[in-house]
Amino acid sequence: MTDVEFNKLLSEPDKLAGGYLFFGEEDFMKSRYADRFQQAVAGDDALSIMAFDGNELTPSDLAEALGSVSMFGGRRFVRVDHAPAGKWKKKTKKDKDDEKDEDDDGSDGLLDDYVGIFASVAGDPDVAYCITVDFGAADFGDVAKNKPTALYKKLTEHLTPVYFGAKGGAQLRKWIERHFLAEGLAADYTAAQTLMSISGQDMFTLTGECAKLVAYAKAKGESTVTSDMVRLVASPTLVEEAFELSNAIISGDKKKALHALYGAKMRREEPIMIMGLVSKTIADMLAASIYASSGLTVAEVAKKLKIHEYKATLYLRAAGNDPSATEAALRRCLEADRQLKSTMHDFTPIERLICSN
Repeated sequence: MTDVEFNKLLSEPDKLAGGYLFFGEEDFMKSRYADRFQQAVAGDDALSIMAFDGNELTPSDLAEALGSVSMFGGRRFVRVDHAPAGKWKKKTKKDKDDEKDEDDDGSDGLLDDYVGIFASVAGDPDVAYCITVDFGAADFGDVAKNKPTALYKKLTEHLTPVYFGAKGGAQLRKWIERHFLAEGLAADYTAAQTLMSISGQDMFTLTGECAKLVAYAKAKGESTVTSDMVRLVASPTLVEEAFELSNAIISGDKKKALHALYGAKMRREEPIMIMGLVSKTIADMLAASIYASSGLTVAEVAKKLKIHEYKATLYLRAAGNDPSATEAALRRCLEADRQLKSTMHDFTPIERLICSN
């Protein structure tokens, strides 16, 4: 189910029963839809609502919340935000004499515990709940191509999955413009696109940036948010751009790489900073590929690099099975970096790096 399909269900709250798994790239929309889901089921009845931070939740907490009875006999709503589902593990068989693993974080068996709780309330018409998983907190595979992971399959035995895909293009531009319109402000035809190129496409980030622009425009007595205002006020984000650029360089996608670089150039970012981020990202991708080729699991690679398992998965997908292409890309990055620091101080070495592949 997509967020659009779930939105239609919200108009028929009597049909909203059972559990829902909110997943996908867009964390902002998950949060907003969880709020709307809660309102549709329980309204303003605080006694019928129980909310948990997934990082502080225990199976017993959830079992008690889902199994409780409403004081006034109405429907009840339970929500779990930021569920660390990627850490939930199936129960492994261990010999009685096995010593406790010093790296054991207590997650062994949690997946079975939670799935058992979901099963215990299946068919209960008086409870509705959602489990929200932040993007990057779990690897659910490529669900759109029917290649889900075992974790996704297990969770969706009793949870209805709702996919919140990343917004972009005209859809996201209109969303930004609606923010300004709600505050009584117009926006020139390039303002939203300029904001996206500067601050990225994360909707939590953009919400904050829109609030800053609204405050600035009203303080100046302006009725229209302009691209010049955006360039003056908005804060840039580089991490996502560095990954996109690095991935495109390794894969040889010149068009995609030049597009990613264009945003940095428009914001007048320092070329050395961009080159440093790209080199670091590609170096991490190479390390991940080498670790994996030596037999380490994704979890072990993530631990080595001190990154989340999902990020390690993305790095491994970008690097592929052959580290040689990533190593060659890193060598070209180092050469471009030397040129930047010695003779050139513009984007020319990075552009050459992109086009040389």
